[in-house]
Amino acid sequence: MLNFTTWAELAERYPPLSEAEIKAFGTSKSTVVCTEDAFRIDFVNGWKRTPFNLHARDLFVQNLLRCIKGGAFGFQAHIVPLITETHIENAIDSHMEYCRRKYLEAYNLLVWDSADEEDATKKADQGKRLDKEKKRKAVNSRKKTLFDARISVVMYMGLERHSTLFDRLSPQNMSGDETDGPRRQLPMAYRIVETRWQSDALKTFLRALDAMYRRDWEKPKGLQRAKGGNAPRTRIVRADGRVEDGHAPCGLWRNCYSEEWLRELAPYQRRALKIVNSDYDFDLTTANDDESDSAGEGTSMQEDGGDSADEVEQGL
Repeated sequence: MLNFTTWAELAERYPPLSEAEIKAFGTSKSTVVCTEDAFRIDFVNGWKRTPFNLHARDLFVQNLLRCIKGGAFGFQAHIVPLITETHIENAIDSHMEYCRRKYLEAYNLLVWDSADEEDATKKADQGKRLDKEKKRKAVNSRKKTLFDARISVVMYMGLERHSTLFDRLSPQNMSGDETDGPRRQLPMAYRIVETRWQSDALKTFLRALDAMYRRDWEKPKGLQRAKGGNAPRTRIVRADGRVEDGHAPCGLWRNCYSEEWLRELAPYQRRALKIVNSDYDFDLTTANDDESDSAGEGTSMQEDGGDSADEVEQGL
């Protein structure tokens, strides 16, 4: 489908997509296409993360499957039904590691043959990339702290039944945040970067867990004061806050996903989510509140004096 003879030819014909082209793909502003007649792959950006490559991957798989079923490769009749979409996906995913390596070898030769005056620009770009990576790591660290705090509520406050949901989530599925304004003030406040894939019901449930965690920190059972260490991080919702798609996990119940966000997905993207066709029960009522209170006298989710950088979402 790519119709090339050498990797150098392919690298020259199809350079990596720019950040603007990646963001615009699938919208009316998109300037790049990927069809059966004009097929291309971005061999530099994420193979199974970039929407453009996910579209190209699905297009390739569906086209090859049709060709096989149509007898293009001469498989025996009893073999054809055994070749599934999953088999082809696994094969191309495995082969793509080799393709990406060969493409990068050819592409780097083209890039580094350019004039020396580009060196300063490259160094500046490298500095920007390092700053961006530093911010990304900070956001991911806060997501993990938030995720761990929510799990602690589920496991230690009589809500163990919700561990089924958290088994399918990870820190990267949590909403991100950023400092609220350019000046550093104490205590720090963080604007929530809303995650579009999450339904309102899921957001309400997660933020209720955050409120329970804060209450426990402020007055742990059996103690008259807040625990030592840093207070849970305050996260606020602003009307003008930034919004992003986020990283949607697979295999959640249908009421965990935003219906508006799902409608915007391509069919192959919805199929890939493997949505459970029933609603999840977000109820936070504990089965044995009284029994838990007496059994948990003098205990809490954290030891007094422990360091805490945990986060809590608090709407304005």
